[in-house]
Amino acid sequence: MSEKKQESQEVSRRGFLKYGAAGVVVGAVVGAAGAASYYSGIAPPTTTLTETETVTATVASTATVTPTPTATLGGTFYGSFAPFGPPTDDYVKKIAEDFCAKRGMTLTWDVIDWAEMDKRLLAMFMAGTAPDVFYTYQNLMGQLIERGFMTPLDDYLKGSTDLSKHLLPVALSSGCKWKGKLYGIPLLSGGGMVMYYNKALLDKLNIGYPSEGWTIDEFEKTLVDIRDKSSGKTRGWVVPFGEWPAIQRTFWPIFWNNGGEIVDNVDNPTKITVNSDAGVKTVEWFKRLMDNNSLWKDDLMLTDATETAAFKDGNTVFINEAPFTSTAWVQAPVWQTLGAQYFPIGANGTRYTFAAFDYYSISNTAKNKDLVWQYIENFVLPENAVQYCTPGLFLPPRDDVQLAPISTPGGPYLAMLAKHPEWMKFYPTVLNGTLIFDRIQKDVQKALLGAMSPKDALDDAATYGTEQLKG
Repeated sequence: MSEKKQESQEVSRRGFLKYGAAGVVVGAVVGAAGAASYYSGIAPPTTTLTETETVTATVASTATVTPTPTATLGGTFYGSFAPFGPPTDDYVKKIAEDFCAKRGMTLTWDVIDWAEMDKRLLAMFMAGTAPDVFYTYQNLMGQLIERGFMTPLDDYLKGSTDLSKHLLPVALSSGCKWKGKLYGIPLLSGGGMVMYYNKALLDKLNIGYPSEGWTIDEFEKTLVDIRDKSSGKTRGWVVPFGEWPAIQRTFWPIFWNNGGEIVDNVDNPTKITVNSDAGVKTVEWFKRLMDNNSLWKDDLMLTDATETAAFKDGNTVFINEAPFTSTAWVQAPVWQTLGAQYFPIGANGTRYTFAAFDYYSISNTAKNKDLVWQYIENFVLPENAVQYCTPGLFLPPRDDVQLAPISTPGGPYLAMLAKHPEWMKFYPTVLNGTLIFDRIQKDVQKALLGAMSPKDALDDAATYGTEQLKG
């Protein structure tokens, strides 16, 4: 999933990109709150053009702009990208500009606030004004595919020797597939999680650091030791349960490593199965640790934006987060004593951690799908992917893109994540995913607050989610 960099690194965003050539309207989706004002301060990169080529960069002051037609070739490239922060944004923008310049198209930028993306994009499709190639993510895919808005990409991928050879298999897993067909080409992963810890706090409490082979039982014992040795004044593990995106850092890895699965069949989901024995065991585990104060009940209200601040403040030992987020801690005291380890091995013998890629997809109404595919292929060329992945500390979608250097802030943690891609696990692509995961979060939160039993809470979430799968 994409998330803003530095201050904005902690809030998930999306938006859209839309373009056209020689009268053909084509597009792609991305976006973020505040992107319009952010881009207004960036001068477009210098581009050498022929007399018949024109490239302009225009930032929308509102959510939508009307592309300005060119008198020369009549083509427009209408687009935007989520503001991850410089220099990532500069590279992304330059890639789009170069693509336009080579085809004599005019470039216009626009943004969609992440909070509005799902509804806005669906409305665009319904109104017949949707982009032809769009930036998307797994929780939105199901409803777009089910409504016939997306184009299967299997044949395109088979015809691309480069992508077929170099795209990471894990990036082409359940996150971008629906009923066995491929609907998204991975661009980057900002969602792979590693377990960070504050070595200074463990030293102060005379508690050993976690080993590579540590288990969930050892992790629980460490949390209890932190509580006892600090008299409850030090937070053992920040576990945000205030919104559904936040719980993916904590709840889902424990759930998966207890043997749980979110749906009955990843390729053809018909039932939400979070109310399995593994699900109940997972909620009971969190509740037990909260009831005995090994986890702080205050965390039940923490969100994406506030959970990293809690760790940065220096009184929390553990946090499960993406490598790129660590760059926001460089100026904080916690950076000087930062350690990292893989997620502990679960009761089921696995050690999955939550991961997510973002994708480019093609609209089923695109008038020139081959041109759209050319744009996607161009965007994920190794020389382009390295430009926007390296400064943002994102995991690249290819096996031939060099990772951020180990010497850079956060580089070792990205390398650690990339070493075991098989431990990365994704949400399944489902219809109405946002609604389903939001309900799961709310019901789990109720159980941890004691308002519902773990079984009743998960039964409610499963019943609601299964109904949502039907549309």
